[in-house]
Order: sequence, then structure tokens, then C-alpha cells
Amino acid sequence: MKHRIVSFKCSGRIKFTKITTDSKFCIMVDFDQKSSIILILDLFDADKKKSIRKSNIIENDLVSICVSNDQELIACVTKDWNLIILSFEKLRILDQLKVVSAQMSESTVENVSFFPNENKRLLILGNKLIKIFLYTKKGLKIIFSLDCDFFLLNTCWLSKTEVVSYDKFANLFLIEPKQNLIRTIILKNLAPSDESQLNLVRKKSELSMAYSLANTSMDSKKLDKTSIDTHGSKTTILKFSRLDSIFRPKTHSIYQINSSTIKCLICARKGFFMCFQNDDRIFYYENSKNIYTFHQQSVMRLKKFEKYKLVDKNFKEIILNVQINQAQSYLVVLTSRKMVYQCDLSDFFANNYKEIELEPAMDSYFSDSVVGIDYCVRKSLIAICTSDRWLILWNYDTNSVELKQNFDEELLTVAFHPSGLYLILSGTNSLKYMSIYLEWCKVVHVLNVHSCKNCIFSHGGHLFALIHGTIIQVFSSVKFNEIGSIKSQDMGKIKQLRFSNDDHYLLCCSMAGIIRIWNSQSLNLITEITTKGLSYIGLDLHPNQEWLFLISTEKNIRQFQIIVSEEHRKLIKPNAEPRLVQKFSTKPDENVTCIEISKSGKILCIGTNKGCLRVYSLSNPEHYHDYRAHYGSVNK
Repeated sequence: MKHRIVSFKCSGRIKFTKITTDSKFCIMVDFDQKSSIILILDLFDADKKKSIRKSNIIENDLVSICVSNDQELIACVTKDWNLIILSFEKLRILDQLKVVSAQMSESTVENVSFFPNENKRLLILGNKLIKIFLYTKKGLKIIFSLDCDFFLLNTCWLSKTEVVSYDKFANLFLIEPKQNLIRTIILKNLAPSDESQLNLVRKKSELSMAYSLANTSMDSKKLDKTSIDTHGSKTTILKFSRLDSIFRPKTHSIYQINSSTIKCLICARKGFFMCFQNDDRIFYYENSKNIYTFHQQSVMRLKKFEKYKLVDKNFKEIILNVQINQAQSYLVVLTSRKMVYQCDLSDFFANNYKEIELEPAMDSYFSDSVVGIDYCVRKSLIAICTSDRWLILWNYDTNSVELKQNFDEELLTVAFHPSGLYLILSGTNSLKYMSIYLEWCKVVHVLNVHSCKNCIFSHGGHLFALIHGTIIQVFSSVKFNEIGSIKSQDMGKIKQLRFSNDDHYLLCCSMAGIIRIWNSQSLNLITEITTKGLSYIGLDLHPNQEWLFLISTEKNIRQFQIIVSEEHRKLIKPNAEPRLVQKFSTKPDENVTCIEISKSGKILCIGTNKGCLRVYSLSNPEHYHDYRAHYGSVNK
């Protein structure tokens, strides 16, 4: 499955995404505090600067959004019961009105959708609410209204005239808006080979209410379809308050759901796919000769990964969302482990599978946050370690995973040797020096260092340094003996360590506003910078070893000039305090989190807490370029 990343500016909370029928545009809703903005992304020209169109700010949280099949209108409903119609081309509001009157304060709107064959007609469902609106040149007008006791949550169109909906009690309903009919759907399972399989499927596939199965009558009328009284402008179900007591099903004819609610409902062909809360299965039901009876045709299950259960005995992967494309040829599943599964529906329908196991569409690499990352200088490799105990080596030239290994202890950070043959992996119990093979990493040496969150290799690879509490330790990469240690209790929390390009110096910065430079062999202090009332969070040394760049909580970049020896330009003059040369200002609404200088010394890169990568030219630091990476903070 091919995929790409599209970056754009937003508040960070994308609430809805809709793809148009021609798969050319993606409609999104960006929600920020108490307002919403509708965004339209051109998927074919996503790399262009003007590929995003924005609407005016809508002063409320949107509940649901839909687009007509002819891509002329966008309809959305808000929490305060407003139905808004916008032009798809210009994103201009054409009309809006209140769906629910003030007298019906208990009613809520949950879903809005266009009729499949009528691009001006809308169906709105919610709590005690079913309404149909028609948009004309004169504006919106209501043409059908039904008051009921249902709390309908979501819908999908089974055909051009039939809608399948469900409530919070997992009751399914078949609605025919033009015929003013509402039927409860009866689900029937396949006949499993043994009773244990039957009981397993019953719990989550049979509904708690079926009007047609009740041996009672209401006003001497047949109950295979709900009666509708159409006298007057408002349509109501006759004596609906009695339905709960009258239509209570018999225990031998229907199975009840006590603990599950429907998570997703997607219509396809003559039936629908349905999955429940906290479940890893998708059920496919197809319509029978009886219009309100659907038979279970197949069960889809997520592929079982035994390796995850070995790491975590309580591991369970559940389905979060299910979608199919417009051509109904592929089904895509998103799970709680951040995995994407897919199913070829053309093959699925052609072979009539009774049970099928879904395969991952792509390798998720990991399912939790990245806690450590480092790159190899001489190879196109990146090493990352995650909070779910995975070590992954990724080749960014071929976009493939070279190695993936799981560990028993929690991982904290990783450091890559410049040669690409070794790495350091820090865990809660020890620090491992490892040799990289084709399919796995072998432990070469173990240091008794607990919970180390910061370790680095020198540029030559012959040394590595780490922070252990308030002590900085330097080790040899050849004999693994300790070169020396530095006690730094007066510095407070150390945020970053750096080796100079020639590995002659070791630098560090702390939250106490102290910068210190040591000789990496003798560990003698060369120079120091102290700034009161300021906390430094990152530093980097220019390749000429004359300029030092620092980032702090002051939301700017400080450039210091280091006094070097007159005889040897690459050596720092001892006990000479560096002087502040200039400051680079950053945006006031964001914090700088990390800093890096290119090997040529011409470009300075910083990361921010809003997922932005900013590139400065050191020859003209007033001009910069922003690259949106993601919404989360760039930490390293």
C-alpha cells in the first residue's frame, strides 16, 4: 500500500475526514477550542502551496459533516442544533437554520447525510429525531419530521432509498425515509459446528429487540413494520411509549446484548460490515428475501501476533475504525496498536469466505512512542527505540526496516556508532554495548548503569559518554574501561552532551543556566558560561569550533564566540569566558526544543514544540524556512 505525508498548518485537532466520491478531495474539520474550520485538501496536487482551501470560522463544535455526490454542497450540523449548508467551491455559507426547536431541548443531532440519488435532499438523525430537509435556491426547508424514542447514533446508506442506523443499545434499524417506514433489523447467525462457537457469536451479533418476532399486536395491526401516523405536518409513531413493554421479545426467539455497543457500521453490496466496542472481529451480514432479516455471511478477524503476547500477557488489539473505498474493492481497518489492516473485497465476495484473517497493510514498526533515536554517520541508517521495548534499524534510502528486535526490559535511549556496526542501548536495568548482525543484535558488553537517558558516541567512535544521575562518565569503545568521570551536582539537571568535531572537547548544558567545556581525554575544565535566571535545553558547536549556539527557555537562539588559541586555531583558550555575539528571535507562541548544525556549518536547524522544523542560513539568520513535520513536539 502506497502512502505519503501531507503537511499543512492547523490547530492540531482534526475531528472529521471525508473523501469525495471521485477520491480527488479530502474534507477535514479542524477544531480549536470553541470554533471549527472546514479544510479541503486537493489530494492530486497536495504538494502545491495552495492545495488547501479554508472556510470561515464556525463558532461552534461540528457534530457531523457530509458532501453531496455532485460535489456542489457541504452540509454540517453543530452542537447547538444548527444545520449549515456551504458551497463546495468557495466554502461560503449559503444557508443555515435550527434543526431542533427550543421546546425540544432533550433532542440532539448526531448525523447528517445527503441522499445518494438526490444532491439537494438531506437526512438528519439523532436523539428522538428523524428529519428530512430540501435545499433550494430559496434556502432550506423541512419536508419530513418524525418524533421517536430512538437515540440514533450513526447511519449508512444500504441503497438509494434505505438507511441502516443503530442506537446506543446496539439495536439496528432499517429506515425508508420516502416511505415513512422504520423496521428493526433481525440478525441471524451462521450455524456453527458446535455449541461453544454458537454461544461465542450470539453475544455480539443478535439484537435485543425485534418487533416482528413479538407475539403481540398494537391496535390490531401487523407488526412486521412500524406504523406511521401521517396526519398533519408532523409525523409520529403511534403509541411509541408503549413499545418497550409491548415488544419485549421472548427469550427463545432472540438473544440480548448486555455489554456491547456498535463501534462501526459500513454498508457494502447487499449488506453491511459491523464491529463492536472492544472487539477484534468484523461481522458481515447480507440481506435475505425478508427485507428486515440479515444473515451472517462471514467473520473477519485480526491476525494474531504471538510475539506481542510474550512481551505483554494482557496484550489485546481492538478495532478502532473501519472504512471501505468508493469502489467497494478494499476494506481498511485501524486498530488500537496503530496498525492498518486491509482486505481485498473483490476476492472476499467472489470466494464467499466464512472466516478470514486480516493481514497488515504495512508494517507499523512500533505501536507506542519513540523514546530514543540516533543516526549513523557513514551509512543511511537510523536506530530508534520505543516505549513498547522495540529496537528498530531503518534504512531511509530504501524506506525499509533492516532489523527489528524486542527486549524484556524497558528501553530509554540508543546511540549509533559512526561505523554502523555497533550501538549502545540503554534500559532500566543496564546499558548494553551491542554488535549489529544481519537479523539481530548481539550483546558484546554490559555496563551496570541503570536508567541512563542520555548517551553519545564521539565522532571517531573510540569514546562514548553518558549521564548517570549527576555524574558524567566517559568510556573507551575498545576496552570498555572508564576514562574518567565528572561530578556535576552544582549544574542541576543536564539536558545535553556533545563532542566537538575533532573529539578534543566534551560539552554539556544544564537547566541551571551553566555551559561547561572539558578536555575529553584528561576531563579538565576548559571554560564555563553561567547565565543566571535562564535554563539551557540544547547546544551545538560550529565545525570551526569558534561559535557556540545555545537554545533556552528564553525562546531565542544565543550565539557565543569562543576564544581560541592564537597558535592553534582549533584549540580553545583555557579560562577565557566566551562572549555573547547575537540572538536569533523565534516565534513567541512556540518553544524551541532541539538544535543541530550541518557538517558544512552553513545551516542551523531547530525543532519546536509544535512539530515544526525551522532552517536558518547562518550567513543571513533573519531569513528562515519552516517545514511542518507533525503536530507533536520535535524532541531530538
